[in-house]
This record gives sequence, C-alpha cells and structure tokens, in this order.
Amino acid sequence: MDQVRQNTCGVNVGGILINNLRFADDIDLVDEDIDSLRRQIEETKNAAEQAGLLLNTTKTKIMASGERNIDDSIEVAGETIENVERFEYLGSLLTWDNDCSEDIKRRIGKATDVLASLKHIWNSKKLKIDNKLRVLTTCVISVLLYASETWTLKETDTKKTTGVRNEMLSTDSENQLERHDTKRRYPKQDIQTENHSRHDQEKKTRIIRSHLQNGR
Repeated sequence: MDQVRQNTCGVNVGGILINNLRFADDIDLVDEDIDSLRRQIEETKNAAEQAGLLLNTTKTKIMASGERNIDDSIEVAGETIENVERFEYLGSLLTWDNDCSEDIKRRIGKATDVLASLKHIWNSKKLKIDNKLRVLTTCVISVLLYASETWTLKETDTKKTTGVRNEMLSTDSENQLERHDTKRRYPKQDIQTENHSRHDQEKKTRIIRSHLQNGR
C-alpha cells in the first residue's frame, strides 16, 4: 500500500492527496479518473501478490459518487469489476448520491432488534436502573449511532433518529428508564447537535496531538 499511497493518483482534500482508505484488510481506493483507478487496482493487486495475498475480485466493487450509471468498467485478472449504486463498507451503507437516509434506516432497524432481544433485561426487577441504562447505552444506543459522525443529516433524519433514541428510554415495563434522571444522562439534544459536539472534541484532540508532535 505504500507504493499506491506514494503515486500521484487520488482526490485532493484540503491540499492533501488521498487515494486509499484502509482498515485491516479492507481497502477503499479513491480517484477522480477511471483510468487512474484502474492503475491503482492493478498496483494493489500486484503488491498483494508479492506479499502472498490475493485480491478477491468477486468482493471488489466500483461506485461513482454523483453518477448513478457509468459505462466504463475495469477488468482485473480477466474479470470485470462490478459497478454498483451502493455497497457496505465497514458496517456503513455507502450510496452513489451520498444519501445517508437508507443507512440511518438500517441502523434504526439493527438497534431495534438488539433492543427487543434484551427485553428480559428491561423487565427485570432485580437489575438497578443505573445498570439498565449502561446496557442501553453500550448495547443499543451504540448500534443506533454507529458511524453517525460521518452522516450527512437531513432534518427528517435528525428528527427520526432522535425520536427513536428517546423512545428507547421508555422500553421497560414501568418506564423507569425514561423517568430516572434522563435529563442528566440523555440531555434533550438532537443527533446533529450531538455529532457536532463529538466533531469539535475530536478536532481539539487532533490539534493538541499535532502540537505535541511538533514540539510546540
């Protein structure tokens, strides 16, 4: 990947050339030109083979942001890479039009399923409310808000997600979760405000880290 990273392909973001995003063995190659992207894929395939790894062409997809239908295609090892309108990457659904509504709908569904599977916890008379709230935050809310820092929210998405989260607080049989100190534990703020707070904190952390690395 160092070879791919050092080439002149990619997308300019704030003066920085980005051509690949990586997490473990999941690689997302980025480019503005189909021919440059083809070269990146070939370089990645060759580099992988030198390390004893193989590029899985059946799981490799191409998606053009902003264009629903593209005629150009890429072949690797004699196989055509499929052009798609959406694909799942690291648990998030990415679409050609960068609309997060469908991914948010999926997250709501996943969180609702987890919530239902833990019904015995919400209805338990033995568990303290504090412990129930911890389970709700760790096992349910975290599923709902997974990758929410990357969402581009519409007003309807914000209202829907915030409403679902608030409804989850009344999931126990006696609504104790909702009544028990919810103003302190779950302030009345929408998802968008919450994401902005996270973003600001992450930005401050990056600035501090940069200063430490530069010895300032």
